[in-house]
Amino acid sequence: MAMGKTHHRNRRSRHGNSGTSGDNKTTVQINLPAPPPDHIFKYRKHREKPALDIAMNNFSYIPTEFEFREGEGCFVHWYGVPLPSRTVPTAQALVAVDGVKRFFINSLRFLGSMPLVAVLLLRKKALNKTLAFFNDSVDKLPGVAGWYLEDGYYCAPVKELREFIAVTLHYLGIKGDVAWKISEIIGMMFEYDLAYRWRFQDMMMYAEKDACIKDFPKEIKRLLDIEASHEPHADVKDKLRHGEKLIRWAWYIPRIRNAIRKGLWATDFDKCKLDESDIYHSVLYADYNVQGKTLEERLTIMEGYHGMDQSKWPPRVTLK
Repeated sequence: MAMGKTHHRNRRSRHGNSGTSGDNKTTVQINLPAPPPDHIFKYRKHREKPALDIAMNNFSYIPTEFEFREGEGCFVHWYGVPLPSRTVPTAQALVAVDGVKRFFINSLRFLGSMPLVAVLLLRKKALNKTLAFFNDSVDKLPGVAGWYLEDGYYCAPVKELREFIAVTLHYLGIKGDVAWKISEIIGMMFEYDLAYRWRFQDMMMYAEKDACIKDFPKEIKRLLDIEASHEPHADVKDKLRHGEKLIRWAWYIPRIRNAIRKGLWATDFDKCKLDESDIYHSVLYADYNVQGKTLEERLTIMEGYHGMDQSKWPPRVTLK
C-alpha cells in the first residue's frame, strides 16, 4: 500500500503578522487500485509491460551469451547454434522502434502522395527544418531514447546504411548534427528490426554499385522488383514503392542527384550483404523468402549444418 506525506508551510499572514517557520507533516494512507482493471479498456493489451505483446508466442533459440565488440557490433550466442546472430533485439527495443517505423513510413506515404509538397521540402532551408522537427519528434516517442547505441556497436550493414544517409544529407546542405541524427534514427530501426534489415541485406545481394551511381532510380526499381518476387506481403511492397517514388522525383534535381552519388561512393556494398550468420538465422524466418528461397528450400541449409534428423537440431522455445 502506498504511503504519502502532505506538507503545509506556514506563510506570513495577509495582515503582515509573522508566522512560525517549518513544516507540519501529516501521514496519509492512499488506497488506489493499481493497475486499473482490464474491463474498462477496449483492447486487452499488456499495458504495464507492452513488450509482452511482441514477445509472447514467438519462437527463439535458447540464448547463452551476449557479446559486445566495439567496432563490430552486438552478438547473441545460442545453445547448439554454430553461429552467433547480430544485434540483441529485445522485445522492449522492438516496442520502442515500432512507433519510429510507423512515423517514418507514414511520412514517406504522405510525401509520396503529395509530390509538390515533397519537392518544396527538398529545398535546403525547408529540409533542414523538417528533418530537425522529425528528429525532435522521434526522441519524444516513449522509450526511444533509451535504445540508441554508441556508434561503435551498430552492426556492419547498419553502419554502411548510416554512412550513406549522413554523407548524402551532408552534400544536400543539412547541418551535421541533424544529418547524423537522422542516420542514427533510421539505423536504429534497421538494427533492431530483423524484418527490415534482412530485406535490406537481401536486396543488397543483388545491388550493383556502378548501376546505382549511374541511374539510382532505375537500379532501385530493379531491386524492388526482385524484393517483390521474394515478398509474400502486399503491404510491405506498397511501403517500399512510396520510397521509390520519392527517389525518382528527387533524382531529376541535379544537386540531389550529386548528393546521392556522393553517398553511394562512400558506402561499402559488400558489408551490406547477408553473411553466413545472417543466412543461417534467417532460414526459419517464414515472413520473407530470403534469397528467393521458400521455407522448404531453406530447410536444406539447416540439414547441411545439423543433418536430416530435425529432433537433433538446436532446440527452440516460446515465451508464454
